[in-house]
Amino acid sequence: LEMNQGPTYEKAVTIGCLAAMAGLIAYGSRTIIMTSMGMV
Repeated sequence: LEMNQGPTYEKAVTIGCLAAMAGLIAYGSRTIIMTSMGMV
């Protein structure tokens, strides 16, 4: 699946990576918060 369309493709990849990182951080933070609140 070759989709080399210049800046548009690069922007999509960048957004995808940022979204994945944000999702991981949000998921990890949510898990930590739920755990700490549940243990208190």
